[in-house]
Amino acid sequence: MNPVAFARYLAGLSTTKLAKELKVSKQYISRLEQGIYDKPNKTVMDWATVELNKHYSQELTPVTVENLYRSWQWQQRESTKDSRNLKPVVITKYDRVSQAARNQSDSVIYYHQIFGQWVGSYWDSVHSFCVSMCLHPSPVAEYVEGRSLTMPNKLVEVLTRLELLGEGFKTNER
Repeated sequence: MNPVAFARYLAGLSTTKLAKELKVSKQYISRLEQGIYDKPNKTVMDWATVELNKHYSQELTPVTVENLYRSWQWQQRESTKDSRNLKPVVITKYDRVSQAARNQSDSVIYYHQIFGQWVGSYWDSVHSFCVSMCLHPSPVAEYVEGRSLTMPNKLVEVLTRLELLGEGFKTNER
C-alpha cells in the first residue's frame, strides 16, 4: 500500500482534513496517493513518517518512507503490466504505410501518434494510463498530442524498465 495513504488511514483523516492540516491541496493528497508524483512534498513525507512511527517499533526516516513510496509505485506499474497483459509498443511496416496514406512523408514516423494508439488499445484515456502507471499526466499528454516530440524522461524510464519499448520505437522524433 502507498505509505502516505496508509499513514492517512492510520491517522483516521480524510484527504480534505489532511490537506488542510499540511497546507496543501486535497488534489495534491489524492494525486500523491495515486502515485503520480515523482518527488513527494517534504512536509507530507515528514508527516507520514511521524504517523507511521506511531504504529511501528522500527524507526522510519523520511527517506525510508519516500523509498517505500517509490517501491509501491513500481509494484503498481508491474502489476498493471501483468494484469493488462501489456505488449511492447513497436513500429511495424504498417505504421509506415498508414502514415504515408495520410500524406505524411514515408521517411518520417510520428512515434507520439503510435504511442497514443498503443495507449488507446489498453486504456480509455491518457489520463487513465498515467494513473495506472503512476505518472504525471501533463507531460505524457503533451507528448501524445504532439506538443512535445520527445518522450518525457520518466515515461522512457518506466517503459524501458517494464520492457515496453519494443523493436524500432524511438523516444525522440528529431
